Amino acid sequence: GERQEDAARLSEFDRLLDTLAQKPEEQARRMVETTRQVTLLRCNEAALVRRFTALQEAEKTLRRENGRLKSEFTEMEKAVTERLGYYRRFKETAAFKVNSLQKALADCVPRDDLDRLQRKLDELTEKYRDFLEKNNSLVHKAETLDTMEMELRQLRLDNETLKKALTVEKEKRHLLEATMEELSKRGVDTGVTEQSQVAMSKKLSMLEMKELNERERADHASQMYESQKLQLQQLDARNRELEEKFAELTTRVLEAQKTERELRDSLATCVTKEASDRDRQRISTLEEAELKLKQEVERLRELSDIALSQSKTFREQQVSQEKELTSLRQQLLDFQCQSDERAVIGRLHRHIVQLQLSETTALRKLEDAFAKSRRSEAQMLRLEQRVDERDETLSQHRLECRSRTKQLRETVSSLRSQFAGCVPLAKLERFTKTLLALQEDKLRTKRLLTEAEEQRAKAEDELLAMKTRQETQAAELHEALRTGTGAKKVAEWHQRMEQLRLQELQQRRACERARQQVKHLEGVVRSQEALIGQLEEDAVRLSKDYEERQLLWEQREAELERVVTRMESAGSEIAGTAKRLGEATASDVPDRELPLPLQLEQAVATIKQKIKAIFDLESENKQLKSQMRELEETLKERERALIKKERAINELRLRLPATADRDRQFAAAAAEADAAAASANPMENFVEAKTLHAAQTTVASLQARLQQKEESLAKYKELLKGAQDDLETAVRRHNEEAKMLREKLSQKEELVMRQTAAQQGSAATGELPRESVTRKHLKKLHELQELLAHERGKSAGLESELREARREME
Repeated sequence: GERQEDAARLSEFDRLLDTLAQKPEEQARRMVETTRQVTLLRCNEAALVRRFTALQEAEKTLRRENGRLKSEFTEMEKAVTERLGYYRRFKETAAFKVNSLQKALADCVPRDDLDRLQRKLDELTEKYRDFLEKNNSLVHKAETLDTMEMELRQLRLDNETLKKALTVEKEKRHLLEATMEELSKRGVDTGVTEQSQVAMSKKLSMLEMKELNERERADHASQMYESQKLQLQQLDARNRELEEKFAELTTRVLEAQKTERELRDSLATCVTKEASDRDRQRISTLEEAELKLKQEVERLRELSDIALSQSKTFREQQVSQEKELTSLRQQLLDFQCQSDERAVIGRLHRHIVQLQLSETTALRKLEDAFAKSRRSEAQMLRLEQRVDERDETLSQHRLECRSRTKQLRETVSSLRSQFAGCVPLAKLERFTKTLLALQEDKLRTKRLLTEAEEQRAKAEDELLAMKTRQETQAAELHEALRTGTGAKKVAEWHQRMEQLRLQELQQRRACERARQQVKHLEGVVRSQEALIGQLEEDAVRLSKDYEERQLLWEQREAELERVVTRMESAGSEIAGTAKRLGEATASDVPDRELPLPLQLEQAVATIKQKIKAIFDLESENKQLKSQMRELEETLKERERALIKKERAINELRLRLPATADRDRQFAAAAAEADAAAASANPMENFVEAKTLHAAQTTVASLQARLQQKEESLAKYKELLKGAQDDLETAVRRHNEEAKMLREKLSQKEELVMRQTAAQQGSAATGELPRESVTRKHLKKLHELQELLAHERGKSAGLESELREARREME
């Protein structure tokens, strides 16, 4: 290249010397020709430059289009592979679902068969219902027929007895007529006296009574014989039926045992339905899981193929770029090898490239620092927003707590003075230390943040200075190339490069220090974030605990209200009974000077005793009622027997002749009959009389005891009512005391809040007052928490006592 340039220069020098050796006209002509050629070359150069720029722009557009088409091709290939894989997986899932549906349909029944079977089942149910109705009607008819047969049998027996009685009466009548005729004949012949007639009538009545008793006994014996015979026949029939049923059952049992053995033999080699269903379900789940895993494998394979294709294209692009870079480097080396000036230019170009790279790295680091600062600012804003939200929620919770603790203020105000100063000092010191540490960390982070911002401003200023220097150096390089003063400029540039290197080293050290500070700040920020997260978790936990305790307190209040309502309703019911019991047993009322728990225990013990006595009285009353019922039945039986006797006497009275002294004779005959009956069975009549007298006396004594029990029961009820009234008054007194304590608590809390507000207003200038206020607040907060826990325990104890009292009263 240099030889050609030298040859070109020599030829040009020879031409110029030849031109100088020529005549002036020839020199002018050659000068014109040279100028014409120079202008032509300049025009060609401009055209070539325009063409080069156009070609360069076309090359850039083509490169961009090529890159875009390659990226689109890769994206399209990726989308096509993903879509094909999706279709393949969808096809597999659809096939799996179709197979599962076919399996389910194989175990199902067609709708027509189901409807037909349902219709058959409805018809069978209707027929079975009709059959049951017919069977019930037949059973009812059979029962009515049996009752009618029994009534008919009884009527036949009554008819038989009446016929026998009629025949007996006829015989008696004929006998009486015969005796009367005979007596009339004798009276005419011999003259029968009145005394003989009376004796005769007495004998006849005695004979008739004996005969009547004998016949009744014989009839009763025959009836008993017939009934026993009938029962024996029924028992024989029932025994035969039972034997037949037993034989049938034995055959059925043998058949069932045989089928059971067969089923056991068949089931010995089978699997249970539950196990089969469980295995089928497990198989279906495993098949579904296998399908999902296959689809996941296909998807991952597609992703791997796509990644491989993209990596392959990226490698190809890298290879092409490396080839271009190698060609450009070779061209640059060739350019540097042409001359010393070009070598210097190449060296400067390398320095410029290095500066550009360092500039890009610095810009990237600056952008990273900007991004980190923006993230930290956004995080700080988020944290501030969270803090504001938490302040709002805390204020809302404070208001809710204030509104909900109004019911407990009266109780807590009286207990606060008792439990004042009970906060542990170690706990309070730990809280203050943590608060001071948090404040110091906050100040340290603020100071470090300001230092980082100052360093960032310095780095930005230095970056602007470097940019201006680079621009001036580029301008000086162009000017040196244009003027030809390259050596001086190179020396100056070497000096400047040394200065730049020194400044670069200084900047690197400053960057390292700034990087270390940034790392330290990041660690501080992370620790602060962890501390804030821990505090947020503690706040969430505290809020959850507070809500749970609040719900428990509300539930307890609701339960207490329900208990109070139940107690009031029960008290209104037991009031009357307690009053009467108080009048009956005034000594059982508890002493009012004793404390309330002892009074409640005594009242509960008294109520238990009275309830036990009431239960005993009720059991005795039931026993007496059962005895009275039995005595009433015996009295009814005796009355029926007397009615039968009176009926028989009236019948005999009607049979006697209508004489003036018929009643007297009949009474005498009845007395003789009674005497005869008494002589026949005197022990039985005596026992009956004694039993009747004992029953009457027992009934009278039982009635008297029942009246006494009712009176004592009324007294017990009055006493129970009095005890309930006392319990209600005690509960009312306790509620009033709780109300007073709540009012005192509210007043004292308002006073404390005013004092706290005043202290906060006065403590805005210094740190030590804030610490004292914080300690006071923590101390008061612990006092409130302990008082609230104590009051809750007390309310829980009262609630349990009330519940136990209610249970014992019920």
